[in-house]
Order: sequence, then C-alpha cells, then structure tokens
Amino acid sequence: VVGITFLFGGQSEENATVNLDAINRYQDPGRTPWYLAFSYGRALQASVLKAVVSTQSTGIGNNQPSELSIQENAVTLARYATICQQAGLVPIVEPEVLCDGEHNIEQCQQVTEKVLAATYKACNDHHLYLEGSLLKPNMVTSGMQCSVQATPEQVAEASVVSLQRTVP
Repeated sequence: VVGITFLFGGQSEENATVNLDAINRYQDPGRTPWYLAFSYGRALQASVLKAVVSTQSTGIGNNQPSELSIQENAVTLARYATICQQAGLVPIVEPEVLCDGEHNIEQCQQVTEKVLAATYKACNDHHLYLEGSLLKPNMVTSGMQCSVQATPEQVAEASVVSLQRTVP
C-alpha cells in the first residue's frame, strides 16, 4: 500500500522510532490511518520487547532492566500513543516485562511497577488523554526458568496489586 510500506518488516528499532511522526503526515481522504497505526504498533511492540530482553543478560534482577531502558521505552510508548490520538485513534499502550529468566514473582512485580509507573509518567508528560487509551500490561509471573513457580492466585494478586499501585 502506497504511503505505509516503511512500517513493515526490515526496519531497525531506531528507524521505527524515527518514523513515529509519519502517522501524522499520512493523508488519504476516505480512509482512516488504522492500518498504518496497527502496523506500527506491532513494530513498536517488537522494539519494546527486544529492548527489554537485550538488557536482561542475567534476567530480571541485578539492576536489570536498566533504568535507561525503562525510561526510553516509556517515552517511545508515550510518543506513539499521543500521535495515535492526534490521528483520531485509540492507542494500545503495551509496556511489557517478559517472563524469560530465573526471577521470582516478587522481582517481576517490582520491575512491572517501575515500568508501569515510568510509562504513565511519560504519557502524562506527553499530554496523553489517558481515558482515550487502552493499557495492555503483562501479568506478574515467576520467570520461566525459576525453580519456584507462582500459583495462579499469586499471579492474579501480584498483577492486580501492581496495577492498583501504578495506574491512575
């Protein structure tokens, strides 16, 4: 499709971030920019996941993911969400903490709360209309390689508590 090919596969995370402003430039009378935003949203999600994974050489814990990684991903999500709203779309904000690693549920909860808090601060700083956005958070779980796996009840409780502590 003419005008949106730059958003499909083969672009680096850096180029994906630089191309955020293209959503605002897309003009096609009679058609909404949904396909454009959806395509970029998928690229953005992959970028966020990769950035978090790349900072977890030893898994969650040991100061991982880094504060810089958390802040940069939060700002990128906020920019994406704000641009979507300016284009008349409802953004799906998806900060993600992966369940890879040996971390326990308490460590995942701590990191999830830092990520959610940073994301909502960045959204506020970018003047996102929060009521006009959707949050797609991760569940708070033990790492896949953790020797002690949390029960479904523990996962539910930790996930809800994280949301109550961080989401306005």
